[in-house]
Amino acid sequence: STGNIRNWISQQEDKKNNREKITVESTIRIGSTTKLFTGYLIMKLVQDSLLSLNDKLETWYPNIPNSNEITIRNLLMHKSGTVEILQFSRFLMQCVFNPRKNYTNSDIIEFLSKE
Repeated sequence: STGNIRNWISQQEDKKNNREKITVESTIRIGSTTKLFTGYLIMKLVQDSLLSLNDKLETWYPNIPNSNEITIRNLLMHKSGTVEILQFSRFLMQCVFNPRKNYTNSDIIEFLSKE
């Protein structure tokens, strides 16, 4: 069938280009795709009066520097003054030397609260 031929061709391309098959255990960088979903869910919480765009980050993360000044609105507009985690050379070096490590949200929050 056509599906089997396409699958075989794809496998040959993967072998030729030294690409691994993607499995449930594969680690894939998701980039910015979660921003859309996060923004939607936050706005849904605002619509349901469970969250305000003026709520301060310190409500949930008091150890983050300037969390008493950063609002949900700032975060959504990328105007919070927070730094991209990969701009910290110490964190970047951890990623370079341990590329398969999956960092949790807690790992990142802990790192940022120490900077």
